[in-house]
Amino acid sequence: MLIRAIEGYKHPNYQRTVDLADTYRKLYTGEDMDSLMRKFDKREDNEQFEQRKRITQHITSTVMRNLLKPQFKVPRANNVQIVLKYDNDQENKRADELRKILYRFNGNRTLDEYMRDKWIKISNIDPDAFIILEWGSFDSKSEKASPYPFEVYSKDVLDFSYENKVLNYLIVFSRVPVETVEMDRTEIKYIPRYTLYSKDVTLTMTQTGLNGEQYDTAVDYPNGSVIVTHDMKNWIYIISSHSLGFTPAVCVGFVEDEYTFGQTMISMIDDAVPILMKMVKANSELDLTMALHAFPQKIQYSKRCDYEGCDDGYLPEGTECPVCHGAGVKMITSAQDSLVIKLPKDTKDIVDVKNMIHYAYPPVELVEFQDKYISRLTEWCKEAVYNTEIFSRKEIAETATGKNIDLQNVYDSLYTLAESYSETWTFFVTSVAKIVDMDKGLTAKMIFSKDFKMKSLNDLYNELKIVSDSKADSFVKDQIQDDIARVMYHDNPTEYYKWLTKKAFYPFSGKSPQEIAIALASPYLPEDVKTLYYNFGWLLDMIALDLEKKNQNFWIMPISEQYKIIQSYVKKLIPEIPEPNYNGEEDQEVPGQPRQKVE
Repeated sequence: MLIRAIEGYKHPNYQRTVDLADTYRKLYTGEDMDSLMRKFDKREDNEQFEQRKRITQHITSTVMRNLLKPQFKVPRANNVQIVLKYDNDQENKRADELRKILYRFNGNRTLDEYMRDKWIKISNIDPDAFIILEWGSFDSKSEKASPYPFEVYSKDVLDFSYENKVLNYLIVFSRVPVETVEMDRTEIKYIPRYTLYSKDVTLTMTQTGLNGEQYDTAVDYPNGSVIVTHDMKNWIYIISSHSLGFTPAVCVGFVEDEYTFGQTMISMIDDAVPILMKMVKANSELDLTMALHAFPQKIQYSKRCDYEGCDDGYLPEGTECPVCHGAGVKMITSAQDSLVIKLPKDTKDIVDVKNMIHYAYPPVELVEFQDKYISRLTEWCKEAVYNTEIFSRKEIAETATGKNIDLQNVYDSLYTLAESYSETWTFFVTSVAKIVDMDKGLTAKMIFSKDFKMKSLNDLYNELKIVSDSKADSFVKDQIQDDIARVMYHDNPTEYYKWLTKKAFYPFSGKSPQEIAIALASPYLPEDVKTLYYNFGWLLDMIALDLEKKNQNFWIMPISEQYKIIQSYVKKLIPEIPEPNYNGEEDQEVPGQPRQKVE
């Protein structure tokens, strides 16, 4: 397969994936947009077409970037749940160690940062690109591998194969820089490299012999790889065994291309591409209209040029008049010039200056039509991708029902992205864990609800007020408070876990002060519940401090362990609390002896 790729073979849909990526990239970056413009053969020659290209200022990149903005909200949805834990890892040491590796996933960027920035962009610009996990040499006795992403775009993806949606192999092309010395000069040359990634091995063929050098056979290579010569001249094999049991690569796109029967992918914003192409033409025509026609034309009477010898713009020797430049009349060439008319002796001969200069304004109906047409195309793009124009409205004056329907349309459109985001994130986490030999007992999940709840704090506080005023059930308010906490502690996971713990064990969660007072007065309320309520905040903080001295984090422990610890502290605390007698006085307590009732 690798030799076939070297000889020029590419997968059947190669050209389509490259052409789509080329179009997406131009629309997104705004570069080389002239190649997307078409000449009107019947009424535009080459010179006019070149002039139109010079005048046109393309806006498709601005529109396309706005189309992507809702997608960047998905990773920040209020109700996304991330699970990363190991079995029997009460102190979370292994989970913390894996997180530290994921924090270095892409240089200074964490896996989460890489996913919510680079992955979303690539999935829209080049959906048939692949991200491959690679890692360099390391000493397995004293250190772990450091996996990192290697992005291969569709033009370098030569061949691949799936079996039941599982990637069997992937063949990619790249160029490797090599220093060469010729005539006492050091030059950088790029030699071709073809790499096959499969479930258990990685096979690389690199062209060598730039200066006639050759490799010996069976030369040892780091990390168990072997270099052997091949009968093809100037090529060598590099075979690396990783024994992962899967191909360490994933396709970025997630929307199947029906034209290729789902064998390749298209961008999520593909439905807007025909509209964006219309915008290229419409915007070019508008710019041309504004440049050539949409300005007032000045028409004026003027005195004849009085330069000596000037006859209708030319001098007796036939040369052009240096003052009027062949016009034969005096011209205003700047704001500092003026036409001076001698005042006549008879007032009847005075000419109204309004009749000497006239400004002819062009009709604006065509310009207004073109401008509205482009605005409509912009709205149409959003409607095509998200089935709504909610992200483009200047005024939010619609009813709550209408806004909710629009949001549901957006959520439905983004849910496919969220599912693929979750699958890719899980693939990276589990693959990195496998590479660094930390996959046993690992549970890694990212769960999105179909209702993304992409609401601001103000929206959530308003909802909480409405629910409270309507005296809805406490669990409804609890759900809104959960969403508020997720937004508030989005960038502070420690505080979020702390909030979750306190919410889980607070005795009267969701109860009003009146309901709590009635419960405390009831003889049927257990003593440990009362003790926990009266000492709740102080008690949990003391537990956290005590465990911190033992290098344990109370807030991120499993809830079953937290319950046992809290119960043990409450039982120790109950005997220390004085009991009131029937007269409202506290019991008399003698240190070292049981408490005595006051008679």
